[in-house]
Order: sequence, then C-alpha cells, then structure tokens
Amino acid sequence: MSDQKDFEKLLPVLKALNAKEVRYPDMPVDQAVKEGEIMAAAAAEDAKLFAEVGFDAAKIDDLGAAVGALRFAQARLIAALGEMKEMAKQWAEEEPKAYALRAEILSAVAYALRDVQDAKRAIKRIREGAGHADMIQDLLALSEVGKKYSKHLQAVNFDLNLLDTAAQKADMLGSVYAKAFVEKSTKDAKDMRDRAFTCMRNLMGETLDAAEYVFRKNKERLDYYYSAYRSRQNAPATEPETAAV
Repeated sequence: MSDQKDFEKLLPVLKALNAKEVRYPDMPVDQAVKEGEIMAAAAAEDAKLFAEVGFDAAKIDDLGAAVGALRFAQARLIAALGEMKEMAKQWAEEEPKAYALRAEILSAVAYALRDVQDAKRAIKRIREGAGHADMIQDLLALSEVGKKYSKHLQAVNFDLNLLDTAAQKADMLGSVYAKAFVEKSTKDAKDMRDRAFTCMRNLMGETLDAAEYVFRKNKERLDYYYSAYRSRQNAPATEPETAAV
C-alpha cells in the first residue's frame, strides 16, 4: 500500500484525535519513521507470539499504516513550507510594483474626478486604507471606479489598460498574500503531520508494552522495539541532535 493510501486509511482516526492529545514530534521525523518501520517489521514477524498473549493483530497492521501516513504527512508539510517560501519571495517582488500602480491610478482618479461628488467619497475611503490587504482591495476598487468613470480618465489622457492590470494584480496578489502570510495550508499540514506522529507513537507504545512481556527473557529481540534515538538522547552528550521539523 502506498503512503498516501495509508494516510487516507487512517485519516478518520487522525481527525478523531483530541487536540489536547496531539503531540509535537520529540525527535527528527525521519528518525521517527525509521524506528516505526523497524518496529512494524519486527512486530509483523512476531505476530504469532503477540497473538498468543492476546495482542490485537489489527494494531500491527495499523502500525505499518501509521508509518506510511506519517511519511506522507511529513512530505506534504515540507511541500507546503516550500510553497510558502516561494510565495513570500513572489510577494517581495510584486509588492513595490503593486503600491506604485495603486499610487499612479489613485493620483489620476483623484484628479480626473475632483468635481464628481460620489466618486470623491469612494476615493476618500480608498485613501483611508492602510496595510497590504487594504492595498490589494484598493487596486480592485480603483479599477471599478476608473471603469465607471472611464470618460473622465480619458479626458486627462490616462491609460485605461492600467485598470485591467490593477484588477488582475489584485486577484493574483490576493492568493499570494494568503499563502505568504496567512499560512493556513501550512498550519493544516503541520497539524495533520503532528496527528500522524501521535497516532504512530501511540501504536508504538502499545506494541512496546506487549513486546516487553513477550520478550522479557529475550533482550536481544526486544532491542528491535526500543528507540535508538532515545537511547542516544539519554546517553552522555557527544554532539547535538538535529531538531525535529
């Protein structure tokens, strides 16, 4: 089964986790996946012994699926983070151009419509806005006002094509701004990654409890069920570990 199918299989379980129970990875995720894979493979080999002590065989299958689900969720989070960085870069490039376009259209509209009372009220509201979100909205509003009073703008030799440019830029920047600064997709991807990690660790904990009993007289086999990462963490420090993403 593919990692994505593992993720989709466990999605109802991941969503059902209480938010208070969701754990942030306490080790590098690639290390957690590796240890989950080792435990899942060992448990599959020892399934008969686990069954003899009443351990639910379905949990062994679920552990294997949880490993795949975590791997998929982590890949999706990394992709979302990369997209956010690209969007932030694109925003940095487009922002000064957008503000310059706003200033140019606002200047022309304010002059051309200086004697149109209704338009003056709209222009005043546009001038009152501040911040990136307002700038995006201003471009759209200026485009609409300009098209409504296109004859006035033509009279001052204004390039009406800039009104379409403003509307298009507002639409494009709205999407870029949301991904660069709101980061909802990234937050959602991180939450699901943390849920996948929690699910896998919970299953590993249950499997370890059973393994400690099944292999209480076989310490060598029991080693397959212990965390090498935590063993290093509990040993005297030698060099810093890589932080979890």
